[in-house]
Amino acid sequence: MTWNEVMVEAARGSADPAVLLRHAGRLGLRRRAAAKHTKGAEVLKHAPSSPAPNSEAIAPLIRLMIRDFPATLDELFAELGRRSLPLPYGSLPEMLTIVGKSPAQILPLLGEKGMWLASQNSDWMQNLSRAQKKADPLADNLSVGAREEELLKRLKLPTSYEEGQLPRLLSEHFDWSVEFSRWVLGEVSFQFHRAGPPAQFWRASAAKVAASIHPGTLDEAEIILHESQAAASHPIIKAWFPILAVRRRLHRFLDSLDT
Repeated sequence: MTWNEVMVEAARGSADPAVLLRHAGRLGLRRRAAAKHTKGAEVLKHAPSSPAPNSEAIAPLIRLMIRDFPATLDELFAELGRRSLPLPYGSLPEMLTIVGKSPAQILPLLGEKGMWLASQNSDWMQNLSRAQKKADPLADNLSVGAREEELLKRLKLPTSYEEGQLPRLLSEHFDWSVEFSRWVLGEVSFQFHRAGPPAQFWRASAAKVAASIHPGTLDEAEIILHESQAAASHPIIKAWFPILAVRRRLHRFLDSLDT
């Protein structure tokens, strides 16, 4: 079905809207991936015929995460990788645009379709080539053992928590444990009516906290918000609500795949 045919059927109102949306999505994706042809250019290769992955249903959510909540992407990449799920096809154009920002996480998730799609657009191919070069910056300089040691150092959980250490702890890259997440949430719960530097720090870190707390503590985070007497316009609440909602949608979908 061509784009004009989709428009005609939509105008008539007789076709199944879901079918028309699928056709429109495919045509739109092709337009965005269109290569810049020149005289004598090679004929484009056909797309791989592999079926859409199980993750396809969250393509719109992923596009939202990329556009408005990039702090949530690390969790997305980790969860897809843990389940050996490729990125949904509907999110590939956006991912090929940002692949250079998180190459080590995104490249393994592109799959055959993502690599093919990149080859159809010179800008995406350039992004992909650059990302592949910097995917593992430690590889050229460290031995395997040294790389493992560096990785463990990054993922090492703190054993003691103090408010004075928060700037350092929140800037480090590691998977937050339930225990650490609960301690952070406990600190946050005191900030709604406080003034001064500590409160300012928490307001500035609100998005980071909402995106990083352990999934097992999402309910506790929402309880803090609902029980707080703070106004809905409070910076922490404004930062938390949309991020927690996005993470809940992501985990509900992923959990549905596990059942």
